[in-house]
Amino acid sequence: MSGYDEQDRLVPDPYLSPKEKYGALNKPRQSWFKNRYEALKQFIERTNLVLSENLIVDDKIITSLNKNDPQPTAVSNLYDVKIDTLDDLAFVGVAKAAQAILTPVIVDGKITNVLITDPGRGYRNAPVVTVTGNGSGAVLQTTIDALGKINSVSIIESGVNYSGNVILTVRPFTVLVASDSTILGKWALYERDTVAKTWTRVKSQAYDVKLFWDYTDWYATGYSEVTDIDYLIDNAYELTQLEDQIGNEVKISKIG
Repeated sequence: MSGYDEQDRLVPDPYLSPKEKYGALNKPRQSWFKNRYEALKQFIERTNLVLSENLIVDDKIITSLNKNDPQPTAVSNLYDVKIDTLDDLAFVGVAKAAQAILTPVIVDGKITNVLITDPGRGYRNAPVVTVTGNGSGAVLQTTIDALGKINSVSIIESGVNYSGNVILTVRPFTVLVASDSTILGKWALYERDTVAKTWTRVKSQAYDVKLFWDYTDWYATGYSEVTDIDYLIDNAYELTQLEDQIGNEVKISKIG
């Protein structure tokens, strides 16, 4: 209704006259809103007002509000070191790190062997290998020695229909940053360019719904943050454990 449609075309159509721009038609591309950002602001403010006046966590399933793109695990072999913040990246030891080079041997469209042209150095976890070129289905698995050099490559799946233009790319030394301040605290993967001696962010968390909402205090009608209370408890189930009397005021810190 405003912004862009599925074909990435502006809505409303900027070439329409002011009178034609607004309405409910798809052809021409019309919008209901003259000011898209003000419409979003009004929507968010109205939603927050309704939520603040209604206790929903006990009655509604809000698990979708906690969804996120999870961090890669160590067993994924997508990174070598995990650090807390982007500032810690400057202290990761990479002086001897080097990216490995592998060469495939192809027979009848299948990868039958892999030559370790350069074993690399400094890997902490056996790096994953990406296969590109004609053909499909190949899966390779590496192992490393105590110096972080690749010492073997296993062919899990040899694939089919490969030709001589196949390229095997071994990931460079990579660091997982648990909270990257440049992207709202999302996690990110940084690869080391050992030639330029720089770090490049190659992947980041796609989404984290929790970054865009938070709990707020809810008070029943007639109560507020200045109401005198007799008991403060953490959870609703603790109500049965109180030696309270009729008329006592109780505040529950956590609901849901």
